Amino acid sequence: MAMIDNSRVLTEFEDGVVVAVIRLSKITEADTGALEEDLVAAASPHGWKLALDMSEVLLLASVGISMLLALRKNAQAAGGHVALYNVTPDVSNMLKITKLSTLFKVGKDRAAAVKSLS
Repeated sequence: MAMIDNSRVLTEFEDGVVVAVIRLSKITEADTGALEEDLVAAASPHGWKLALDMSEVLLLASVGISMLLALRKNAQAAGGHVALYNVTPDVSNMLKITKLSTLFKVGKDRAAAVKSLS
């Protein structure tokens, strides 16, 4: 069952985990505020078990990094976690260089991400 379905994100609920398919190729200042609001609205009622499908994200600007860190902080405060999966090579490289890959559960696919949060 879709919870949020717009041009930025599609969210679904699977095995107690909110799965969010980010539909933006670039997470920049123009969309970050609305995207973060969508993800908070989807994850907060469900214990902050949030899996983000990053397969369409080719560019993660600094505001996108800040958004991910804010989501992680919210999840931690609620006893939950954020997992990333299907991360594109450029975004994966950026996460490794900045050491952000150590702050998030990173799975190769949806099943692995959901399992890591269940």
